[in-house]
Amino acid sequence: METIIALFIMGFLGTGHCMGMCSPVALAFSSSSSSEKTNWLHVLCIHLGRILAYVSLGFVVAALVNSLESFKAVQAYLHIFRYFAAFLLIFVAFYVVGWWSFIPWIERVGKPLWRWVQPTFREHLPPKTVKASLICGYFWGFLPCGLVYSAILIAATSGSDLFEKVAGMLAFGLGTTWVFLLITQLSQHVQRIRHTPIWKISTFSLLMGTSLWMFYNEIHVDHSQHHSSDGDTHEHHHHHH
Repeated sequence: METIIALFIMGFLGTGHCMGMCSPVALAFSSSSSSEKTNWLHVLCIHLGRILAYVSLGFVVAALVNSLESFKAVQAYLHIFRYFAAFLLIFVAFYVVGWWSFIPWIERVGKPLWRWVQPTFREHLPPKTVKASLICGYFWGFLPCGLVYSAILIAATSGSDLFEKVAGMLAFGLGTTWVFLLITQLSQHVQRIRHTPIWKISTFSLLMGTSLWMFYNEIHVDHSQHHSSDGDTHEHHHHHH
């Protein structure tokens, strides 16, 4: 459960990055239809499509990790995966507040995939129907984004079951959505707020706190597993005598 909460917080607070990367796309979408009512319907469908893309990318990576987890040889290293997920969130905290950027390195990974889906994306621009809006939103979700890739890695290595990993990506997508719904109306205000020290410090503290929470839970799980395996060995010796 902590992964789902962590990913929602990450999506919610990582919005400064989203605004820089995606606001031109969001503005292009928002001016695409004439009446206010259909406009909102299209905007919601676009975001639904985008969240579906995050969920499907998360599902593919999480399913791969889960299939690896079934190998006996990998099982000993699973806790390392989970520590990695918590550790990655620390880097995201530095990135989101603009203190250090490792994310462009991760973004290179998605460039070939984006080149492949971009023609389909452009074909449906600007979206005039609900279906076109869903398709556009879905392919927009494949735009190379280090924040999304970090979320996928955190979800996939979090050690929970497949359902929880996918739910984590859904939470991340929902967390990012509020800023896009505001972009057209309030983007200047949001941009100003996110450059204030109080926003940076509170964002950084919340993400670091979430990461420490994940570490604590993992150490706790490790500790209890270690005790139970010690208990098993002790029990085994007892029966042997």
